[in-house]
Amino acid sequence: THGTVGVASRCAPSLQSRDRHPMFGEGADLFLERGYVVVATDYQGLGTPGPHPYLVGDVAAMNALDSARAALAMDGVDARPEFAVWGHSQGGHASLFTGELASSYAPELGMVAVAAGGPVPDPIGLIEVNIETTIGKVLVSMALQSWAEVHDDASLDQIVAPAARPILRDIARNC
Repeated sequence: THGTVGVASRCAPSLQSRDRHPMFGEGADLFLERGYVVVATDYQGLGTPGPHPYLVGDVAAMNALDSARAALAMDGVDARPEFAVWGHSQGGHASLFTGELASSYAPELGMVAVAAGGPVPDPIGLIEVNIETTIGKVLVSMALQSWAEVHDDASLDQIVAPAARPILRDIARNC
């Protein structure tokens, strides 16, 4: 499960070259050399129409579990249903939720391990701690834009000053 790349559809890891974003394959080569099947999800809304539910853990978990199911269903892939999930940052968040939902959402799969580096257990706390930093402002912009599109009861009009809304939207369009 990959870390934050953005919330715009065009930011999907599958649309990027490995040279441009080598972190998407980080560690994968070793597993492949040892005969493991490696799959990764873009997450809903990245590379597809519709909003990306940024840091919405159950959605990311279902995306990860569906990618494991897809690997099992592919012709020519010799894979067993046992799997491990790992990720960092947004991917760590997704990994934790994958561990939580695996047995109920995908009982036919067998989770053997969860590795979560730098997960985001408290998205609101992340915003509060980082709001004054440049990277914090970028993450907040992505989160607020995503949540306003994903949640019916969330509106940028309620929490973002009118002059700041276009800036927030512009930041969220970038990867």
